[in-house]
Amino acid sequence: MKTIKNVNLITVLVAFLISAGTVQAQNKEAYKDYNVISRSDIGPRPAGFQPTKAAPANGAYSESVATASSRVLNEETVMLKKVNVQPIGEKEFSAWELLCDEGGHTYKQSAPNPLSYMVGGISSSLLTRVEQAIRVMDLNVASAKVEAKVFYRFDEPMTPNWRGYTDKLIANILIESDEPAEKIAVMKKMAVQAWAIGECIMNTTPVDAQFEYNTKIWETDSARPGKVAGPDSFDNGLKISSQGNSPQPESFSLGADASMEKFTDPFIFEVVSVSESANDTQ
Repeated sequence: MKTIKNVNLITVLVAFLISAGTVQAQNKEAYKDYNVISRSDIGPRPAGFQPTKAAPANGAYSESVATASSRVLNEETVMLKKVNVQPIGEKEFSAWELLCDEGGHTYKQSAPNPLSYMVGGISSSLLTRVEQAIRVMDLNVASAKVEAKVFYRFDEPMTPNWRGYTDKLIANILIESDEPAEKIAVMKKMAVQAWAIGECIMNTTPVDAQFEYNTKIWETDSARPGKVAGPDSFDNGLKISSQGNSPQPESFSLGADASMEKFTDPFIFEVVSVSESANDTQ
């Protein structure tokens, strides 16, 4: 499946938080070791809006997800960030803390960068819809996985006119099954039309960007010194993050590695993700 997006709009609510003397105060915080991924006892506490549960429209299932990001102060990994994310008002949906690291060309990257999380979400969310469609149709499927490749482009990078684009998405569903091809095609259609992230990329989505200055968030969620303890994260005995080799997709080839050390104009690169079941019985 290929999609090309002409108008690149993603729903986002942004708050710019600026406070005089913040860095000096932050450096007095205790140094903390973070996992790449971990559960959080506290959900996102955004300063620019009040998280509210989505109101279903015409009987449809609706879900709101809130997220808040802040820096992790580290002189060696200056782009290190933590993200707190949680569906709003949904029972049994934990808050999670994710670490993001944009580095890699001048030092060893300590966590996935934001675009890697994005592409991982693209493929894993489609796999969720595939698995749900398989159950709805009661199909006999031995295995299912999704391979995704997203083509990104930066125009005039490192200038005041820097613009970012998502030019194309390839998302391939790989199925191993003895079911008739006609049933698999129906399952694919059902999964794709229920794939909310894909709809957001394929179609124009309104943006509501608001800006808040000098907010009270500094009293509770200011950045603090820290580092990523290591690439491996565990939850209930299941490994949920690790640093491995490059993905090996079956349905398309990998492009050449792009160096982030020096941006060309335009700067074009791809991010690849392969999602499959972790086969966790719980």
